[in-house]
Amino acid sequence: MKLAITILTVASGVLPALGVWLLWRRVDSRRDHLRRKLRRYEQIMGDAGLSDEERRSRLEREVPSESTWGDLVHVRERIELVSLEQAPEITAPAVLASVGLLCATVAGLLSTWFD
Repeated sequence: MKLAITILTVASGVLPALGVWLLWRRVDSRRDHLRRKLRRYEQIMGDAGLSDEERRSRLEREVPSESTWGDLVHVRERIELVSLEQAPEITAPAVLASVGLLCATVAGLLSTWFD
């Protein structure tokens, strides 16, 4: 019984930590991508040696926009949709955290009943 309690207790710490780490990795990679893209955009826009046409051409080629005019018109719906589309990305971390909490609860109950 002590082995089961030990395994459940360890799982209760490891599973939520793993879930948080997975979520952090997914968010961090997207944030890094957007930072690089916007930094390049600012470099091109700040290059005084480029004509307007050259600037437009380089922007389209090197940092194409992920948005359209339709996105601007329906910005509220887009924000809500993006939030809802994140649900699959947080499913695995949420499940890991939930299983970890369940393990902690079972381990705690077992430890009170079986000394």
